[in-house]
Amino acid sequence: MLSLRKHIHKDYIKRTQAYNQKKQALQEIKEVDVEQEEVNLQLNEVNLELKELKLELEEVNQELKEVNQELEEVNVDIEVMTREANELRKLLYDIQKCKENATVENPNQFIDDGVLTKT
Repeated sequence: MLSLRKHIHKDYIKRTQAYNQKKQALQEIKEVDVEQEEVNLQLNEVNLELKELKLELEEVNQELKEVNQELEEVNVDIEVMTREANELRKLLYDIQKCKENATVENPNQFIDDGVLTKT
């Protein structure tokens, strides 16, 4: 009977150890599942943030295109104004030269389109 009792006790110990090992394994699986859910939530948040950033980037790119287009228009305007200013400088220079060349004997002399004429 003692050997039967030892055998039952050994069997009980083995079953208890197996039960505790399974319980521990289930606990570890639950912990891994919780960690995986947290990682998935964080990943979803990151993906949402990325989508928002992509939309923001598209808006900024569109604004940048509009600014570049406006800048090109301004550059064209600057070129036109520069040409006009150069023409006006040349005209002013011609007028000043004609005034320097005008004679005191004829004070009624005036300039019309850069050419000296008498009235």
